[in-house]
Amino acid sequence: MLTRTAFASCLIFTAAAPLAAADEILEPGSKPIKAVDGCEFTEGPVVDAKGNVLFSDGPNDRIMLLAPDGTLTEFRKPCGRVNGMTMDGQGRLVVCQSSGEGGKRRVARFELDGRETVLAERFEGKRFIAPNDVCLD
Repeated sequence: MLTRTAFASCLIFTAAAPLAAADEILEPGSKPIKAVDGCEFTEGPVVDAKGNVLFSDGPNDRIMLLAPDGTLTEFRKPCGRVNGMTMDGQGRLVVCQSSGEGGKRRVARFELDGRETVLAERFEGKRFIAPNDVCLD
């Protein structure tokens, strides 16, 4: 079973998924809820070790944080038009920064102290156009 926070993450980004699927993965009697309002285009959900759901709101150039208690805050703005995100083994956020206004067109890591480390921005000498999804092995 998914935790309520992790499932909320899925619901935010899979509005097209049939609600019947919720019955298959939620505890009996649980109901999906609308987690947030006020975002323009969300993607890249990831859950951290504290149960926070982080997700990007690309057109607004920000990363939002939905805490387990339901509190929604801006985690980082501007963020380089982040879309795909994941956490590394040390709890750092690894992100794809897309194109468009404010977009940095690269893969970066947000360090625990807030600094930003560029991991990749070119392939065979050419600048990335719009990196999107990211996973770590």
